[in-house]
Amino acid sequence: MEVEFMVLINAYEETFAQTVHARNSYRFEEIIYGARFTPIISPGEKGLVIIEPNRINEHELAPLQEEVSVM
Repeated sequence: MEVEFMVLINAYEETFAQTVHARNSYRFEEIIYGARFTPIISPGEKGLVIIEPNRINEHELAPLQEEVSVM
C-alpha cells in the first residue's frame, strides 16, 4: 500500500475578497519521525493575524514522549 497525507488550507483574504488555497501532500517516505510543523500563523500589528502559507513545509524537531506499556 502507498500511504499519503494531504494537507489542505483554505482561508479568506478580506482585502481582495478572495479565497486563498494552499495544499501539499506527504508520502510515507517523506514523513520525518520526531518533527512537527512550525506555526504559519502569528499575531500582527493592531490585532491582525498573519498567515504565511508559503511556510507550510517548514518543520522543527519535537520532543518524543516515551511509550508506556500496560500489563
